[in-house]
Amino acid sequence: MPPAKSDKGSRRAMGARMRRLVLATTQRPAVVHDRLPESTATAGLSDQAAATQAEKSPAGLDASAIAQLRRLGSKRGQDVLARLARLFLDNAAQLTAALREAASRQDIQAVAQSAHVLKSASANLGALVLSRHCAAIERAARAGQIEQFDTLLREFEPVASAATHSVECLLTTEVRQPDTARPAVRPAVRRKHILIVDDDAAFRLATREVLESEGFDTNEAASGDQALAIIGDQQPDLILLDALMRGMDGFETCRRIRRHQRGQTLPLIMVTGLDDVSSVEQAFHAGATGFATKPASYPVLIQQMHFMLRASETESSLREHKAVLQAAQRVARLGYWRWDQATGLFELSENLREMCGIPQQDFPGTPEAFLRMIHGDDRARVDAHLRAAVSDRQLQAFDYRIQGQREQPLVVQQDLEHIPTANGFSLLGTVQDVTEQRRDEERIRRMAYFDALTGLASRSHLMQHVEDTIKIARRREEHFTILFLDLDGFKDVNDSLGHDVGDLMLVRIARRLQRVIRDVDFVARLGGDEFCILLDDNGDELDAAEVATRCLEIVNQPIDLARQRWRPQVSIGLARFPEDGDTAGLLLKAADSAMYAAKQNGKHRYAFYRPQMTEEAERRLRNEQLLREALEKGEFEIHYQPQIDLHSGQIVAVEALTRWRHPQLGLVMPGDFIPTLERIGLIRDLGNWVMRTACHQAMAWMAEGIPEMRIAVNISPLHFHDPGLLEAVQSALAAAALPAHLFEIEITESSVQSGSSALQVLRQLRALGIRISIDDFGTGYSSLGSLKHLPINSLKIDRVFVADMLDNDQDAVMLGTIVAMSHALGYAVVAEGVEQREQAAVLAALNCDHAQGYLFSRPLAAEQIPALIARGSFMPSELPVPSRPTAAGGRDA
Repeated sequence: MPPAKSDKGSRRAMGARMRRLVLATTQRPAVVHDRLPESTATAGLSDQAAATQAEKSPAGLDASAIAQLRRLGSKRGQDVLARLARLFLDNAAQLTAALREAASRQDIQAVAQSAHVLKSASANLGALVLSRHCAAIERAARAGQIEQFDTLLREFEPVASAATHSVECLLTTEVRQPDTARPAVRPAVRRKHILIVDDDAAFRLATREVLESEGFDTNEAASGDQALAIIGDQQPDLILLDALMRGMDGFETCRRIRRHQRGQTLPLIMVTGLDDVSSVEQAFHAGATGFATKPASYPVLIQQMHFMLRASETESSLREHKAVLQAAQRVARLGYWRWDQATGLFELSENLREMCGIPQQDFPGTPEAFLRMIHGDDRARVDAHLRAAVSDRQLQAFDYRIQGQREQPLVVQQDLEHIPTANGFSLLGTVQDVTEQRRDEERIRRMAYFDALTGLASRSHLMQHVEDTIKIARRREEHFTILFLDLDGFKDVNDSLGHDVGDLMLVRIARRLQRVIRDVDFVARLGGDEFCILLDDNGDELDAAEVATRCLEIVNQPIDLARQRWRPQVSIGLARFPEDGDTAGLLLKAADSAMYAAKQNGKHRYAFYRPQMTEEAERRLRNEQLLREALEKGEFEIHYQPQIDLHSGQIVAVEALTRWRHPQLGLVMPGDFIPTLERIGLIRDLGNWVMRTACHQAMAWMAEGIPEMRIAVNISPLHFHDPGLLEAVQSALAAAALPAHLFEIEITESSVQSGSSALQVLRQLRALGIRISIDDFGTGYSSLGSLKHLPINSLKIDRVFVADMLDNDQDAVMLGTIVAMSHALGYAVVAEGVEQREQAAVLAALNCDHAQGYLFSRPLAAEQIPALIARGSFMPSELPVPSRPTAAGGRDA
């Protein structure tokens, strides 16, 4: 039975939707219907001529299809219509017999295939009624409706017979007129090569004739296997591929073509009589770039082919340009990355991934992953540049190193650019590998600025560095020193051992000088046996003299050369900026003159350009040596000064004060040796000795029956920041078995101004149970507000406030304010430098807790303290007016 009308309507609606989808997806732009080529348009015939052509069409054949074939034959000078008619007659009987035989066997696939081929062949000649009946049989077969075969075949027989008769009549009545017109001369350009793949010979013939009349070259394949073989031998420009063929169908053929090296980018139009949307989708999924239906509308198909060929040429040109660009970038070691600000996606170019040795699948596509590729030392700087480029649009070029998955990092130069996008912008980074370039630049720079023998800076490099340092020193009003070194007797080494051995000595001397200087200093070889050192600091002449002394010592160490031991000697001249010269040339000249003065005074010594500075430096170095010996010989001793409770008059603590008892100089005060000990790095050793000695002395007094009292020790700021301070305090307390609450450390305001590190040290000391006092309060930069968070116990008011309190009302008011605020914060207050009874009385009236000074006692030796304690009360009203002794070397520090 024929399908119900509702089914036919549904299929017609589906067919209409499928055709709309085909037009929407394959025929762009839509205006192609308005621009049909003259060779296939009907505009070439007048209305009367068209009517005449239609009258010549036998009944049962579509007049427009016959007219189109006649026009094509006329243009080609060939009887295309007759050839197609004969081909139809040759195949129709065979296809009809195959259809009946397959139906009798209920071979659904064979029925569908035979009906499909006959449908296409009949449509080519305009036998549309037969084509529709074949389409109905094909649909029933594909739907598995075997029960409809008998009815459809009964209806098919007369239609097929009528169509055959019409085609036979066409061959009998067709009047062929020879083509006397000369073929049009076409431009001498390469004709596009089209491969037609279809198992319907009639479709191949008609399509070939149409395409060749349009200036195309064609080739034909009757199966998928044959098409693949042709592609292996030659490269077509476009493929027309039937979807339903015997054996390998068009979808599988399309997939295999796409896997072929030559077929990966070929434009391919799938041509089929199937009228369902799923077939269109299947074609595109298989790799088709276009879709056309049978019977083919050749004008539309040709426009579609022209469009795809132009697109293919454009795409091929783009691929070629891309390949050339990639090759050029690869040669130039260029790559790029793109960071989309809307999506956050971070993409790397293929070249950049190859440069970094990173496969595509190993890169997550995030900015964090890109930063992980960068050398650790450069990562924070690159991150800052990228953030500035995004937030502030600061597009700066800069260098950094990319590690990636390489053993050695690449040095790359980075340029940044903003690229507008639909949702904002992308940050584009162009990256060029400049590793070799930077390496060559460094090699050239080293040749120009470094000595080839020793590796030190060259004379030209030194002169440039001195000039740069002078500019900075002038702007900051700073000083610096130049040392000019010349080896003594180096000529003897060259003459006796040869220049090769002499060069070896110069290399070793250069290495020794590098060990003397700091990172901020600069050492150069001027040539021959002359060297120069620039001390890049703002120290005084004596600091420079210390460096010169170390140079003398290290140069004079033995060197084994050619089985001989040598002790090199060097003469050193020192010149200061700006006192001895304000240009690079004048400074070197002054240092050179000072060096010759050192040679004239006996060699292997140093000399300043100004002789008096040489004497001062020598004196200072002698003092340093004496202090080192004093520590070794135990020449330091401790004096103790009491602290008095102003309300009870009792001694509550003693402060340990260091003295240096020199055999010739006598008793030297701390102000004359503490700075030197700090400079030469011995202040820690002295401080630890004082803590240990004071703790033992406190326990010795208690063993004599003296009541408990605190003992306070001053700590230098350098000692306070020493990592071993906490351990030293613990060791001193443990060795003497002194209770921690009887031990107090006094530190200056400047010691606690270094932030969290100082706060951590204070907390650790307080955790031991000791007391902490801020010494000389009021002379630094701290305030009570800044001290309120510190874990301290008391403040010691500097003597400068106490000295003028009786004559200056402002000092008295300030003292009262400090005392009141300290108590509010929970701190005890100690006043230093109390020398008058009136000062003690005013301090007691201001509610100051403790006082220390000559009014009560000057610093005493340890054996004098028990007698002082035995005196009892030290109330201000009962104390005599004190004398004002002054020890050698100045007042107590």
